Amino acid sequence: MNKYKIISKIIFAGIILVLPYYSNAQNCHAQIINSSKKPWTINFSTIDGNVHFSNINNNQCIGSKLDKNNNPVNGPCIINPSQEVFIYYTYRDYDTNGYVDITDYTGESIEFFYGSKHCPALKTNSESVTSSVGVNDPSTASISMVLESWADGCNPKYCSKE
Repeated sequence: MNKYKIISKIIFAGIILVLPYYSNAQNCHAQIINSSKKPWTINFSTIDGNVHFSNINNNQCIGSKLDKNNNPVNGPCIINPSQEVFIYYTYRDYDTNGYVDITDYTGESIEFFYGSKHCPALKTNSESVTSSVGVNDPSTASISMVLESWADGCNPKYCSKE
């Protein structure tokens, strides 16, 4: 009988030690919101982890792999006007990172880096700051398309230098 108590305690201790790994390794939920009047295409090139799309028609994600729940993984996915899509970032060894390529209806594309041990913030640089797309908006790891194209915002390629 004493032997079973020792085994029970070992199993319990093992669960307590492993549980934080599995709870942290699950995922980070975010959104992609297209409030513009034109479609945008989102494609993730992952290094660690993946990005799963949900509540989107698989026909909008031609060429994307599907997960066990039949949801597109990493894209590319076309986000239609006035559409909100939920995404979740998964982790590998506590990390999730890679690049997201955001393409407007004209084919103009800008790439953003993301990476973290938690919900990843998308990183911008001076050449990709724009009012056309909000990254980490409305929350960390989310993307909001506000205008119809990159040219409609203040991407330095299009802004006058005064």
